[in-house]
Amino acid sequence: MQPKTYTKRSNGKPRKTPCGSYRCPNYTLGYHQPDCIKTIGVKKCDEELWRKVWGLIAEPGRFENLLQARIDQLQGEEVDAGAECERLERELDNLAMERQKVITWARKMFITEDDLQTQIAGLALQENILQKELDSKRLLVGNRIDRFLELSKVYRKQVKAGMEAINETPSNKDQAKRQFKFRRKIIDAIVNRVDVTPDKDVKVHFDFNLTELAEIKSTTS
Repeated sequence: MQPKTYTKRSNGKPRKTPCGSYRCPNYTLGYHQPDCIKTIGVKKCDEELWRKVWGLIAEPGRFENLLQARIDQLQGEEVDAGAECERLERELDNLAMERQKVITWARKMFITEDDLQTQIAGLALQENILQKELDSKRLLVGNRIDRFLELSKVYRKQVKAGMEAINETPSNKDQAKRQFKFRRKIIDAIVNRVDVTPDKDVKVHFDFNLTELAEIKSTTS
């Protein structure tokens, strides 16, 4: 889904209020399926996503158990990690070349601006998935899993220590930006995919990108 911004009047206010929504690109182009979600408000979706993410982090023991399961899985794949890293790096290079080709097509007006944005969004999604997989595989090279497990414990302490700041209502725009930035880092680290069902239920698929997990620093206090 793609973020869109629009304005509307509410509660009789003379000025329009900026609002945001996530829209299915097929719905925007007019050829969506009958069960298409169409749109969902940014505020509603983001709040539900964060509620489920925080529920994972805040529950004692659950976070560590899932993280350990992910590490066990990576250890089982350790044998061919080097070859997998090389393959994933090649695929990322190919995506970069494909992106440049699409941009060139747009400059030569072989495709429309809407087609350009749709293809770029699809390539970005593929790149994100491949990059997370590559980061996970790289952890297996040089026996770095134990070190990242230790760093993840530090990460959890930072999150717990900043619980109030992470979940309180921001008092100003600067605090809101810092809170959003930190929440985004957490979500990028442990969320693999988010689905929105036709009844607007937000389903979160968790994964653990240990590289990002180790680099997260609390910036909300």
